[in-house]
Amino acid sequence: MSTTENEIVNRVAQSKLITLDIDELLPLIPIVHLDILSFSEGGLLREKVFREQIKNHDWSQYRGKIVNVYCGDEAIVPLWAYMIVGAELGGNAELVISCEKNEATRTSVLQRIEQMDLDHLTDKPVVLKGCNRPDIGPEAYVILAHRIQGIASSLLFGEACSSVPVYKKKKPTRSS
Repeated sequence: MSTTENEIVNRVAQSKLITLDIDELLPLIPIVHLDILSFSEGGLLREKVFREQIKNHDWSQYRGKIVNVYCGDEAIVPLWAYMIVGAELGGNAELVISCEKNEATRTSVLQRIEQMDLDHLTDKPVVLKGCNRPDIGPEAYVILAHRIQGIASSLLFGEACSSVPVYKKKKPTRSS
C-alpha cells in the first residue's frame, strides 16, 4: 500500500457544508444591568427628578457594552422612562436590551440572530452546531431554523460528522 492509500481524508472539511456555531452568537462584551429604579426616589419615579438624574448620569461608562435596562422591583414604571434611558444609551452602548436580569444573554443572542446577514448561506448545506444551553434557550434554534429555511439548500443540527436533518429544499419540478 502506498502512503496515499493510508492517508485519512477529512471529507467534512472538503465538503461545501457551512457550520454555524450558536456559541459564536454569545456576547463577547460585558452585559451591564441598569435598574431604572436607580433614577427614582425610594421607588417612586417623578418626571422632574428623573430627568435631572438622567441629565447628571455618566452615560459614557456604558460605551462598548451591552446594557440591559430592567426594573428590579415590581414597581410600575411608565414606558416613557424606559424610552428616555434607551435614548441616552443610544450613543454609548453597543446594544440596548430590556428584560429580566437572567434573560439578558438569551435576549442579546436573539437580537443578534435577527440582525444576521445570511446571504452567504444561499443554496448551501448548513449545519447548526449547538447544545442545550439554558442561557440561550430553544428560541434561538427555532428562529435560526425559520430564517435559514428559505435560504439554504439544507439544514442539519449537530456536528458535521453526525447530524440530524432538519430541512431540505425541494427541487423545482419540471412541468410538461
